[in-house]
Amino acid sequence: MKISDLKMIETSPTGFVYSGSGDTNLQAGQTITHQGQSLGLIKTIPSGQQFQYLLYSSTELAGDIETETLGITIEFIPNASSLVLTEAEGNFICLHWLNQLNNNDKSRIDCVVLHEQEQFAFRPAPSRFLTPDLPSEMIASLPLLDDLAIISRLCCDQFQPGSFEGDLVDFVDKIQQPDSWIGFLTEKTHGRLTDLIGPPDFWHKL
Repeated sequence: MKISDLKMIETSPTGFVYSGSGDTNLQAGQTITHQGQSLGLIKTIPSGQQFQYLLYSSTELAGDIETETLGITIEFIPNASSLVLTEAEGNFICLHWLNQLNNNDKSRIDCVVLHEQEQFAFRPAPSRFLTPDLPSEMIASLPLLDDLAIISRLCCDQFQPGSFEGDLVDFVDKIQQPDSWIGFLTEKTHGRLTDLIGPPDFWHKL
């Protein structure tokens, strides 16, 4: 699949965010690679006979690129108020999925908690939403989710201002057990969380 007219629209702490276009309607759950590198697909927007993409790359890109599409489309729609827990490349898959939900389905997302081991691929910002039930230090969010009116918070193994210091299991151990949760997780993290709070309503395996 070709992605054309790539334009860098911003830099991030670990890479670059681009816009581009193509003729494939990429769905949440699908991932794209270029020369062996995985690209983080954030959003797909219909535009006439083509589609506009918003994507992340850890290296600089230019012009037109050939990519390979992998993965299975996510069909899951939340039917209960849910906590979403996501990590690593799952952060981008989750963001793409949330962008494809309608407003009614988005309203069932109580909070999205994203985890990285060292540094986030986006610039955190103070959230405009209050979360009194979460640890008080958690004030940073993903601005793209604030724009969707979805509450988000961050966890990092290394200290990051406004984030919970630790992994998702450490975080969940500090809060009231959710009635329903959704995960975009590795098998190891999924297993540890399932032991702690029971199985998720949906798990996208990384």
